[in-house]
Amino acid sequence: MGGLVYGTWHGISTVKAFSSPNQPNSQAQLDARATMSLISVEWQTLTQAQRDAWGTYADANLLPDWTGNPKRLTAMNWFVKCNVQLERMGESHIPSPPAVAAPDSVVGFAVAQATADITAAWTSPVTGAYQLELIRLGPVSIGMDPKIEHAIFDEFMEPDETTPFIVQLAAAAGRWRYWCRLADEATGLVSPWVSDIIDVT
Repeated sequence: MGGLVYGTWHGISTVKAFSSPNQPNSQAQLDARATMSLISVEWQTLTQAQRDAWGTYADANLLPDWTGNPKRLTAMNWFVKCNVQLERMGESHIPSPPAVAAPDSVVGFAVAQATADITAAWTSPVTGAYQLELIRLGPVSIGMDPKIEHAIFDEFMEPDETTPFIVQLAAAAGRWRYWCRLADEATGLVSPWVSDIIDVT
């Protein structure tokens, strides 16, 4: 009341001034919200048969939760998951669920220091209707274990890029970790992440 917020903390009564929730408005956040809004509207335009097909797909394709136990996503969750990924890659959206399995993990992914730069290389795939998605974290102190939860998007690249491919020019000293996964351009399905660490001196 009167611009004050009352509550408790560990059994202690508290009061503080009210402040409006912070609504971040970076370009990336605005783009993400716009994509979610667009795809949510698309879901509303699907026929019941298409929604039922996504439900059948959800029943047959469980994903592990943070504990490793299988979890069922909803039909709409799967629709959004596939089409958000396709939107991020600049590909066409799909109204019906995928008829193929998710791609296998990238093989032989490794990062290395090349003079002042960081390069990435992989052994497969080297062709196909896929995109490799890279995310990264760094530089952090050598000795730290960079976590994927703190990583930022780096880039999409075609699997037939000439490797080693420069992913960071004039890298600052410290520990860098890169994660890579494969994304199907036709379905938006993705492989598990693989990663590698480089200590730049």
